[in-house]
Amino acid sequence: MSKVYKPALLVGCLILAGCGSSSDSASENKPSISAGEEKPKLTLNVKTRTDCGTIPYPNASVVFHDTDGNVVATHKTDNVGFFSQDIPAGALHASVIGVEDYGPSRMGASDVGKIRKIHTALDISEGAQLETIEFFDASGSCPCRDITVDLSELAVTHSDYKVSREEGVGFDGYKGSVSVCGHNPKLYYSISLPGYDMSKLAVIDVPAASSSVVITGSDFVHDSVRVPTSHLADKSKVSVNGRDSYGEKILSNFDDAGEHTVFKIYPSLSNINELYNYKSAANYPAVIHSWGVITYLDNEGKTNEFELPEARLELASELNKAVLMQEQGDAYAYNFTGFDMRLQQATVTLNFELLGSPYKKLKWIVAGGLNYEIPKLTFGEEFKVSKRNVTPHASLHLSGYHGAPTSLVDYRQYVQQHIGKTSIGDQVFIRTTQSLRLN
Repeated sequence: MSKVYKPALLVGCLILAGCGSSSDSASENKPSISAGEEKPKLTLNVKTRTDCGTIPYPNASVVFHDTDGNVVATHKTDNVGFFSQDIPAGALHASVIGVEDYGPSRMGASDVGKIRKIHTALDISEGAQLETIEFFDASGSCPCRDITVDLSELAVTHSDYKVSREEGVGFDGYKGSVSVCGHNPKLYYSISLPGYDMSKLAVIDVPAASSSVVITGSDFVHDSVRVPTSHLADKSKVSVNGRDSYGEKILSNFDDAGEHTVFKIYPSLSNINELYNYKSAANYPAVIHSWGVITYLDNEGKTNEFELPEARLELASELNKAVLMQEQGDAYAYNFTGFDMRLQQATVTLNFELLGSPYKKLKWIVAGGLNYEIPKLTFGEEFKVSKRNVTPHASLHLSGYHGAPTSLVDYRQYVQQHIGKTSIGDQVFIRTTQSLRLN
């Protein structure tokens, strides 16, 4: 028996740029206007990502830092995870602190148990609207139930057709059972004539009080559109993802690019369809480089013309430097300008082992411009650990949108204004992830 979860939203690229706010009292959240002009604000939303979707993350800590990384002020998001306040005098950076819970074990997951997670945005002094920040939680139960699926009518009306579950999983026979999970579970089945690329899709809502569903030929109403692949980079990887009206990923194709590779979208179902085209390379010891473009597909399966960025293998040494400087308690200065004119932001992710803490580790994600310095940040009473050691895993992610402004402040505003809209340009990224051998 297989389980069907409402798929979680890919968050693939760790970019801070977003929405929301709060404080200790409702009055503190009101706009503050001084002498005819509004002060710069920090605005963000914080959510909890579960297997069943997202819910608010209340009372997350928001910490403002000065130029040396010292704490200037500490606040909380409100009861729905929203925060919007004037930036305190002397504040240059801001961090959002929360907890992730991966449970006792998750298949294929490197994180287990509870961990501290900190998102830091550099240079917010002129104001910033940050992308929604998410903390994962697997501790809650996602309601699941067994459903009997009856497709026996297709044995008469569509006996020559092949019936498959979402993502091409074959369906053996015309009856079976599946475990559906989530608050609004759906089943996706496609039907196609053997030897033909095109297919039709059925989307079946599973009633809350029902233990069975019947699927007939009339349910297959969504026509597929084939995605052209001849223009994609040779020997590259491709992922095509459709999204529902809530922005959640519902349909996915993944394969190597090639003349005979078939990718499909269903425009009548998912009017937002993304195409990830990228290359990757692995170097010893345990260094993975990837570089690519994320773009949108139109209703004919076509994209804008684009070129992949160049691989930047030297980022591995930069990542080593970032980790060592943090381990030694020093600031880390970097400059990634000149790599690709479409890039606007650098994000460093570091992992720490925590000693003397109820949490197994700390994951710290810090995002800023392409030419900046990460100071030695402190987090005041909101986060104190007697000892912490850098763990041998880190990543460096450079990203940006074609046509977006180069200024970090303007770039963040541009991304926030275009969240969830296909009018934003193609996203370009260069990423290095590695295991480190530290003495």
